[in-house]
Amino acid sequence: MKTLLNILILEDNPKDVELVQSVIAKEGIECRITRVETREDFINILSQNDFDLIFADYTLPSFDGLSALNICKVRCPDIPFIFVTGTMGEEIAIETLKAGATDYVLKDKLSRLVPSVKRALQEAEEKAKRKQAEEELLSEKSFIEDALNALSDIFFVFDLNGKFLRWNKTMNVISGYSDADISSMQPADFFIKEDAARVVKAIESVVREGYAGVEARVLTRDGRSIPYDFTGTLLKNHKGEPIGICCIGRNITERKKAEEKIKYLAYYDTLTGLPNRNLFFERLEQEIAVAKDNLNSFAVLITNIKNYKLICDIYGSKVGDLVLKEVAERLSHAVRKGDTVAYLGGDEFGIIWPGITNPDSIIMMEKIIGDISYPLKTDGDAINLTFSAGISLYPHDGENAAELHRTAGLALSIAKKEAETTCQFYNEDINRETSERMVLEKQLETAFKNEEFILHYQPYWDMNTKKIVGMEALIRWQSKDMGLVSPGKFIPVLEDTKKIIEVGEWILRTATRRVKEWQNKNYPVVPVSVNLSLIQFRQKNLTEMIKNIMADCGYYPSLLTLEITENAFMQDIEYTSSVLKKLKDIGVSISIDDFGTGYSSLSYLNRLPIDTLKIDISFIREVVRDPDSASIVMAIINMAHTLKIKTIAEGIETEEQWNFLRLLRCDMGQGYYFSKPLPAEEVEKLFMQQ
Repeated sequence: MKTLLNILILEDNPKDVELVQSVIAKEGIECRITRVETREDFINILSQNDFDLIFADYTLPSFDGLSALNICKVRCPDIPFIFVTGTMGEEIAIETLKAGATDYVLKDKLSRLVPSVKRALQEAEEKAKRKQAEEELLSEKSFIEDALNALSDIFFVFDLNGKFLRWNKTMNVISGYSDADISSMQPADFFIKEDAARVVKAIESVVREGYAGVEARVLTRDGRSIPYDFTGTLLKNHKGEPIGICCIGRNITERKKAEEKIKYLAYYDTLTGLPNRNLFFERLEQEIAVAKDNLNSFAVLITNIKNYKLICDIYGSKVGDLVLKEVAERLSHAVRKGDTVAYLGGDEFGIIWPGITNPDSIIMMEKIIGDISYPLKTDGDAINLTFSAGISLYPHDGENAAELHRTAGLALSIAKKEAETTCQFYNEDINRETSERMVLEKQLETAFKNEEFILHYQPYWDMNTKKIVGMEALIRWQSKDMGLVSPGKFIPVLEDTKKIIEVGEWILRTATRRVKEWQNKNYPVVPVSVNLSLIQFRQKNLTEMIKNIMADCGYYPSLLTLEITENAFMQDIEYTSSVLKKLKDIGVSISIDDFGTGYSSLSYLNRLPIDTLKIDISFIREVVRDPDSASIVMAIINMAHTLKIKTIAEGIETEEQWNFLRLLRCDMGQGYYFSKPLPAEEVEKLFMQQ
């Protein structure tokens, strides 16, 4: 680093300048500071001096730091530009960094300034060395030609009138146009009509800002369209005058395919190929709107495979998957064209049956369930497939999607009790069956008071070293009357009754206390993650509750990760952003659970303070055998790493899956291949082993 730094600072408060200088001087760094506060002075002084650093306040009375940054990007792009400002929200900070700022430092945290300066100068020095090396390499014309033609990317240069001046052979090969064709074309002619206007705007941005990027589809001579990601840079002569634009484009066909697959998977199940729960409810709402306008009726049928768990236990998960695919195919062939058949998860399927106007239609629905109830032959065995079905009618049994699904589900719960294939229509008498639910609610109330809830911990491991790097706290109910109760049975009841808020606080407090105990025993403690349901995430005092638990337990927030599902945070992105920012301010980490079930969230990832993505188990299940699943997982991992977000693969069960995911550069893994959920005592043994 230079012994004397020449610093230009855009600041209207001389005292703040003195404070900055004193902070730098304390570190033994000599500097000469030039202060300006207007646009005119900034431009003039910039052209008259060579500065090592530029500091800028974000907001000034007659000028602003972002405008100053844009000027510097054109005039002196290699000089580090650091915002030193009073207040700057997270979104604005991200915006400035995306715009090209080197860093930002708040005035009330000037202790960060000197480290930021040192890092910026080091990066600038390295950049200058790289630039010098590049200039030396590009000095040879023959080298340039060879290098450009060796690129698999499209490269071209055109003047400010749009005349192509230079291009590489890849442009000819991809487009199918000859040199004569290209020399007579304008840049917009190179793209499909729908994208041409966007390309023109990008060119205007390059001329104005010096740099721009755009995704557009190249139109080939034979009429094909190929998606490309282009970046354009303004070229200047030795006088600094703009003379043209240099562009390079990368083929993003595979990336677009992966994005389309992710988008598809947001609404379709990978195993059965049927619409999933999300699309089922969307179509249900659409059908309600149509029926309401036309004063029509329709039916919702929820069916499940009887003894499906037993089938899986006897024949294994592969046969279980085969059964689901077979049932999906049978149902798809049994219904009318235009009816919706969806896979709702587990062993449940849903059907939306429009136009129910007479008893014959209802009889036909019952016939469908009967017609698909015949054995499945596999490997010499005949697996008997029987079904239960619950049916609700619009508008008699519900006037919205949730209510129709609920009443059909209640009817299904009655049908499940019958030995043979059964269709059960919802009626008011079914409400009596909900008494069992009420009993369960009372048992849960007693369970909480009697301390029947316990926590198990499932570690997640570094994919390369196979060392424990964290663990997930999972609630279990050790009932005095019923033994160990499945979480799938009681957690939905806790959520429906809002008891999950009280129980969730207990989980947080118990998990943090346990980790603190391990810490006191000098075990190699790792972060613990705790799941937050949508109801917990929406509670008003969530942040305060977590802060209080941290204080009560003397727990480091950095050792706590909060997991929320993708569907939970997508319901209200602005609210989610606000809550997550408050949680991050405490110091906890944020993980998105079951990631991949909501494609639209990808566009919001860079707006949210997310540390980890847990890739949904549905993607991991077929990752080794199915190239499509592998490409989706790879796309998620690559996108996450681009955003500096770590990834955890859920449900790893085999060494083959572990090896494959490790090669895809997945950061961490969780599943029975590594360890099942363990009681605290067993976790301590793991710590001692490591």
